[in-house]
Amino acid sequence: MEYRRLGTTDLRVSRLTLGTVALGADYGFQAGGTARCPAAAEAEAVMERAFARGINLVDTAPSYGEAEARLAPVLRRHPEVLVATKVNRLAGDAADAAARVAHQVEQSLRRLGRDRIDLLQIHNADVATLADGRFLRLLEDLVDSGKVRWLGASVYTAEAACAVMDWPAARAVQMPFNLLDQRPRRVVLARAVERKLGFLARSVFLKGVLSPRARFLPAHLAPLRRAAERVCRRFGIDLDQLPRLALRFALSAPGIDSVIVGPARPAELDAAVAAWEAGPLAPPQLQAAAGLALADDPLLDPSTWGVA
Repeated sequence: MEYRRLGTTDLRVSRLTLGTVALGADYGFQAGGTARCPAAAEAEAVMERAFARGINLVDTAPSYGEAEARLAPVLRRHPEVLVATKVNRLAGDAADAAARVAHQVEQSLRRLGRDRIDLLQIHNADVATLADGRFLRLLEDLVDSGKVRWLGASVYTAEAACAVMDWPAARAVQMPFNLLDQRPRRVVLARAVERKLGFLARSVFLKGVLSPRARFLPAHLAPLRRAAERVCRRFGIDLDQLPRLALRFALSAPGIDSVIVGPARPAELDAAVAAWEAGPLAPPQLQAAAGLALADDPLLDPSTWGVA
């Protein structure tokens, strides 16, 4: 496994990050009646396999069902693994904001069985959240307290990503990037490199669209299925081979430090590692891939899909 320094932090992270949403909760659309969230023992097997293959960063969140709690026993056996989790800016009285933020972090630490969070990210941060100086200072206080090593944010839009870059304490940004959603290439990746901000790419399979599960997309998401099929035709592959291409594409993009993958089964983890081992796409393939992106399509945001 290859490792890169995450921005200006002291963290050297693997090129693949283990995403845990699918290990702690049902995630994505139902695919032909197959099970979604694995049992605890199988989830632990995926984690153990990931760490054995050299993955040293996990991305989780309190909202990922049982993910943080399921990580705890495995992390006790692998203290070298780095943990990125998340915090929310909660609505309510500003007077108790510090206590509410601290409570979220303490709960994550308790569930994870850790004394410190390596990377604390604002979950689904928008421009307004990133303009809330009081909230940002509360997070910075957590670094001063020793509960958190580094700060960042998980965002959906380029505008929010640029707002992260204006936060001096931020060391990493997490954002969707995939064959159909290539919007970060326009501005964000270049600015992140200039700012020396770590970049974590997520949603590389677009919640299953860029995988065999595209066959099971509901009728109202047929444009996404056709887009996935268009990628397959362009590269002369079938849907079963699409995840490998999608992951190699994300790993090929300059400026991306690590790509988050969210396997729910050991075989899916093995396939992700094999895609990394296959290396980046060749320049002609990357040029072909650039023409397959959807342009600011609302369907690129899974929150609009109306499926779990």
